[in-house]
Amino acid sequence: MGDGNTASWLRVIDALEGLDVKIVAPGHGRCGDRSLIDDQRAYIAGLRDQVAAGIDAGRTVEALQASVKVPDRLSRYVGKMFNDQISKIYAEMVGLDTPHELESLGLVEAPATARGPGWQAPKKIVLASSFYTDKPEQIAAFEKVAPGVKIVAVPDPSRDPAPLLREIVDADGLVCGSGAVSAIVKGKRLRWVHSISAGVEAFVGIGTPRTPGVTGLADSGIVLTNGQRIYGPDVADHVFAELLALTRNVKWSVEGKNSPKPGKTRWDTIHDRPWLERELRGRTMLIVGVGGIGGQIAQRAKGFGMRVVGIDPNLDTPRKNVDLLRPPAALKSLLPKADVLVLSCPLTEQTRGLIGAAEIALLPDDAYLINVARGRIVDHDALVAALREGQLAGAGMDVTEPEPLPDASPLWTMNNVVITPHIAGRSYGRNRRVFLLTRANIYRFAHGEPLLNVVDVERGY
Repeated sequence: MGDGNTASWLRVIDALEGLDVKIVAPGHGRCGDRSLIDDQRAYIAGLRDQVAAGIDAGRTVEALQASVKVPDRLSRYVGKMFNDQISKIYAEMVGLDTPHELESLGLVEAPATARGPGWQAPKKIVLASSFYTDKPEQIAAFEKVAPGVKIVAVPDPSRDPAPLLREIVDADGLVCGSGAVSAIVKGKRLRWVHSISAGVEAFVGIGTPRTPGVTGLADSGIVLTNGQRIYGPDVADHVFAELLALTRNVKWSVEGKNSPKPGKTRWDTIHDRPWLERELRGRTMLIVGVGGIGGQIAQRAKGFGMRVVGIDPNLDTPRKNVDLLRPPAALKSLLPKADVLVLSCPLTEQTRGLIGAAEIALLPDDAYLINVARGRIVDHDALVAALREGQLAGAGMDVTEPEPLPDASPLWTMNNVVITPHIAGRSYGRNRRVFLLTRANIYRFAHGEPLLNVVDVERGY
């Protein structure tokens, strides 16, 4: 099991069980029938269940090695590597191995370790995020993977900055949101900062007034990591929630049914509109930024039978589900062919104001614009004008400029606009991945191993 991942292994076995086979040739032992697949699954699942229960009970790996039992019919799997198998499953479950949930998202490991001449293990990591407020079980999980490191949780600094300012002075690492940015300069021993969010413009001073002490992050020796890719599944779902609300006229139905016209039923009022629903099959989606989020959007677009075109500065990495990948310079040439334009790129000096009046004018009049990136990537006034004048069929906006969007903004009252208050990345699954990534990087930082999701602070992502 040492070279694999048991959670992933069970998923593979589940897939094998769907195959119509009569003979199974295992990696070890004699060939047999389909019962070999069932037995292998029962063995691994049984070990995982017992180890998980032991961890919940606070048992050590040594205690688990002595107590885990295997049914007689599966005893042939028990050999000299049995204790190592228990250790492997334990390591997966407590975070000493990178969880399969993160690996499957394609998180990138830094090319080198932090160890070098004079390297010392960190002594203190501060958690300054509402994600870890009143969550002692998660703090205990962090302490388990980083023995000897003091883990200190403070209130969200955007509400009360004093505790962070007090604790950051002698901290080696900081896990936080953008509300902690101004305190970074006070961390004289800081070597690592982890942004809970995927967007790091506040940390590197892009698209916002520069924050004292943050502009020199690249020269400070502080390594910045972020939450890239872990928000991808939720944001991608949200893109299609907004797009379908527009193309299937869900917005009109939901809002129209509450205000029936005189002399008509609510049902008839919903039907009383001049346009029909639109199908996505065969349409072209242009995705600006085909990274962790954009890749998930492309996957879903393919599920709807769409043609997917991507814009991304990195052309060397193959992209699944993308029919055509082009550099940013090709944007204007591709806009006239886009039925749906989706913005999922980071906010950088190059993308701020990327979509203005000239770019919107290049889109077909029946195109939709969906923005789940940052509001400052789109010219707000140009967008409003285009929607009013029929240059766009509609827009879905999870992010706006300014943010929060003022009540007086005309976008709120437009029938062809869906607005959500920056919630695309939210879900229980996201919360779990935030925890898993934080735990994985705390372990790696404490042991001087390569960190996940290291940000190029010069590029801003």
